[in-house]
Amino acid sequence: MSGWIDNLHGIVALIYGNAHGILRLLYINPKADALVVPGDYCANVALASGWQVAKNSESPSSSQLAVKKPPPIYTLATAKSNSITFGEAVKLGIAHNHKIPVTKTIWYPFAHFTTCPWLFKLGCIFYHLIPGFFFDLLLRIQGKKPILMRSYQRIHETLLLLFPFNGKTYEMDMKNTNQLWDSMSPEDRSIFPFDMATLNWEEYYSRILSGMRVFLFKESWDTLEEAKKRLFRFYVLHRFLQLVLCLALGKIVWILYSLIANNNIRSIEVNLPSPVADFPSI
Repeated sequence: MSGWIDNLHGIVALIYGNAHGILRLLYINPKADALVVPGDYCANVALASGWQVAKNSESPSSSQLAVKKPPPIYTLATAKSNSITFGEAVKLGIAHNHKIPVTKTIWYPFAHFTTCPWLFKLGCIFYHLIPGFFFDLLLRIQGKKPILMRSYQRIHETLLLLFPFNGKTYEMDMKNTNQLWDSMSPEDRSIFPFDMATLNWEEYYSRILSGMRVFLFKESWDTLEEAKKRLFRFYVLHRFLQLVLCLALGKIVWILYSLIANNNIRSIEVNLPSPVADFPSI
């Protein structure tokens, strides 16, 4: 079942929160390589590694020698020749979500990144907590249970805890895994694929969003047109809000500039000598 998923772990959690319209600020280094692999590739490596170990195992007569020999470790990670950064991964997720949106989204999906802890905590107030407060208030008015404020607390704690893994690039030793792949026959490779160097990231994220829509959001494809119309309305509201915020920020800057300019003019006037004092007394 292509795209099948039943959990919110790893990059899927970020894309899910963004597709839902609730996760807009990410405490992630967008330039760091993401350690993302398909789940079925992991299963294929586990099966193939068992075959490889059994094929290369020592005979029963030399079991003592086999005990002393350390077991091989097969690591599966993104290939250097076909890596993807966290920024690229999230942008791919957003791009495909715009093509196949969901009706349960509560705002237009977008994402901003930061690697500064205090800026992330400050930004969460404006990106998440203030909108979440008003959304929960609307739910209370409708007689429903508020959900966002409590969810944001867990989301923010998780992002802070995961930053050591999302804030830098890790290089994984894939020597054994690459040798395993080279030793497999073409027929076995077609049945148990796990070559990360040839993985099509566009297709991968397209399948993630398709599976997420069906298995996590529980939405049928009959609602796709309705979801697209809903997304367009949120897009218009999103742009309108951006315009209002820019105008408000511009007004604040203009008021501050006017106050500073007026104070400078007054200080100059105070320092000027009085013209009456230049005339001699009669």
